[in-house]
Amino acid sequence: MRKWGVFISIILCCFFLFTLAGCKKSDSSSELADGYAEVTPTCSVTNIPATPSLTLPAVTDEAGEETLDDLSSFLPINDCDLDYAFQVVEVGSNENRTSYMVNGNYDLNGDGIEDSISILQKGRDDNLSYIEINEIKLSFNMDFPMDGEVHIIDLDKNDPYLEVANYDDGPSGDPEFRLFRYDGSSIIELGSIDAGASFDGRGRLISSFHRNNYFNPGFCSAWYEIINNTLVRKNNKIDQYLGKMYDFSGGDAYFIPYEELPDQPDIQWDEMKHFEACKVKLIDIWGLNKEDRGLNFSYIELPTGEKGLIYFWIGD
Repeated sequence: MRKWGVFISIILCCFFLFTLAGCKKSDSSSELADGYAEVTPTCSVTNIPATPSLTLPAVTDEAGEETLDDLSSFLPINDCDLDYAFQVVEVGSNENRTSYMVNGNYDLNGDGIEDSISILQKGRDDNLSYIEINEIKLSFNMDFPMDGEVHIIDLDKNDPYLEVANYDDGPSGDPEFRLFRYDGSSIIELGSIDAGASFDGRGRLISSFHRNNYFNPGFCSAWYEIINNTLVRKNNKIDQYLGKMYDFSGGDAYFIPYEELPDQPDIQWDEMKHFEACKVKLIDIWGLNKEDRGLNFSYIELPTGEKGLIYFWIGD
């Protein structure tokens, strides 16, 4: 009987150890699209992975430099701002420029409490324009207010903040948005960007001067990221965009025929040429350097085989 008791005890111990082993997490895992690994326990769920970040980082090439190729998520401000209308009142004129008082209430720092927002827009008066949030005031300069236009936009869905984008029509048809963030204790000026810029809602912005929309598919020569509450420009490599065929929608443009592009082309602004829609080969971009990332001057080859520098009117 004692032998049978020992045998039964051994059997029960083995069964108990087998059961514990069955509750251990499986070593198998499936890779999610964002690089997170989902581990599935075979017995019960004890650890749930944190929600993956929405950030889509730029691609890093072999040299360690960042590149940004997919621009499909970048939209103009009117397509990605919040549906909120400020109260706007005209408060006077100066040199044919009307001043505006803009008021509203919105939770800007994600604490669940509406913040009181007031913006005085005064054209060409040094530091007389200001933004005030919850009795905290920050002065700034404006050139030309236009109808008291102000937007609330979520520049980065990864943080709790919403930003205020104050529109300035500029000194000579050079409109821009001045971007402000409220962190609950202070107002931070992130910087300014032209009004034609596009945003991806993940903390990245592309100036219209750094985005080639004349040719399809488009590309950019630089983008901005919010780093330490400041817009920081990152230059994009463009070598991969040269020597390829693009769809050109046509229209009026300046064109100088060049069999070979000189170092200093004779840029003129006298007469434009009309182009029909066609495919062009992008050979090079003139004037591009580390500091100047403008994409207005493109050295192309037309379907006829003619080569030349094509460029467009971009304002004063």
